[in-house]
Amino acid sequence: MMDELAGLMVDLGRAGIELASGGDRVMFRPRDRVGPGLLTRIRRHRRALLANLGDPGQGEELPENGSGPVVSEAVWEAAHVFFERLGVACELGLPVGIGSPAWLIAMGEALETEHATMSGGQVGVDHG
Repeated sequence: MMDELAGLMVDLGRAGIELASGGDRVMFRPRDRVGPGLLTRIRRHRRALLANLGDPGQGEELPENGSGPVVSEAVWEAAHVFFERLGVACELGLPVGIGSPAWLIAMGEALETEHATMSGGQVGVDHG
């Protein structure tokens, strides 16, 4: 399931599609780039997409020094990939806000990296 979500996010980003949360709906644009196949995948992963597109201001407070949870190697690897991809996009002058194509690609590749690291697999799924 996680691989499918990651692949969907990368595919949407590469197609230049932007996503946003519209309450309990996934909003996207431009509409003409979302064919029946992508629309089916968006619907199938609606809840997971909405969870990833959630309001960043609604997160938990940061823990006090030394009292936070232990972060796994997989999460560190995923964070590295995510911020590296966003950094490249930013340097190129691309929009990097939540739901932008660059953000979707970065998030999808970060999810792939996290899953591959956790399963001991190899990173680098080809999406087309």
